[in-house]
Amino acid sequence: MTELTFDMLPEAAELFTRVFNGEPWNDSWTPQQSQGRLTDIFNTPRYVGAAHFEDGKMIGLIMGRGEVYFDGEHFQILEFCVDAKYQGQGIGGKMLAEFCDLLAQRGVVYVHLITMRNERTEGFYSKKGFSTDEGMCLMTNKL
Repeated sequence: MTELTFDMLPEAAELFTRVFNGEPWNDSWTPQQSQGRLTDIFNTPRYVGAAHFEDGKMIGLIMGRGEVYFDGEHFQILEFCVDAKYQGQGIGGKMLAEFCDLLAQRGVVYVHLITMRNERTEGFYSKKGFSTDEGMCLMTNKL
């Protein structure tokens, strides 16, 4: 894993667009929207990000931000993806484990994320030690 820096933004946005416009998300990201989303994350306080490369090409990224809480620093993974061609090969699991190790070394005590409820997404994280927090809920108000 390599630190994901702002100069990698064009390649990261291209990967992000390709992955999230595909299964199972089927979003409609434009390259400009992807660059805007990732730029916002890069510019958050306590940003941490990493990328995985194969043959010089970015095939995975993980990024988010830390927040101070009463019981220590919490970290929210805001974006995490692996190129569809490389999914199912253990790359995502390895990235997640290494990223969590890095966060623990930095003093993070909890890692949070929001994902879709299906076996491919929630199931992946469950197998990696994450659990659905029954004490919290995601609430939305479409304006």
